[in-house]
Amino acid sequence: LLSGMDMLMLPVLKCLAIAVTTRVGSELCKDANQSAASSAFEMMGTVCALGVAMPLILSLVKTLGGLL
Repeated sequence: LLSGMDMLMLPVLKCLAIAVTTRVGSELCKDANQSAASSAFEMMGTVCALGVAMPLILSLVKTLGGLL
């Protein structure tokens, strides 16, 4: 089982991997003069990163809601 710190770091590391992959893919598309594909690549990277980070975001909102 994962400890509490691992549960927080795993989505962060996944987002980092998604960001690096998205950046490299986007730059490759730009080098090939495919700006539309580059924009689509960046958009999908953002959507994927938000999807991975959603459990952390919901946990933060729940914690803040409990404080109020």
